[in-house]
Amino acid sequence: MPLPTEVFVMVVFWIGFPLFCGVIYSSGLYGKNYFTMAYVFLLLSNTFTVVEEFWFSDFFNLLEHCSIMGSSVCMLVAILQLTTGEKRILDEEKLNGRTGKEDA
Repeated sequence: MPLPTEVFVMVVFWIGFPLFCGVIYSSGLYGKNYFTMAYVFLLLSNTFTVVEEFWFSDFFNLLEHCSIMGSSVCMLVAILQLTTGEKRILDEEKLNGRTGKEDA
């Protein structure tokens, strides 16, 4: 029998998925696809945690931990894209002679 907290976390993740996608895609961040994939992997991990209590516990435990690893890799790639994307913008502004103070 799954713990009530595991089921609660899974439900919160499923309900929060459309909200997360809306916020990420409207923000226009670099790496937004990887941030979304990281969330999906965490969502799958939570789902596998609950399912492993019912069927094939070893198999779903493996899938749970592989999902956590996939989420970590996607988060790393997303952060790298985000930081290098911001650096590219700053480098382009330096090349064009903009300092960012003109907007203030």
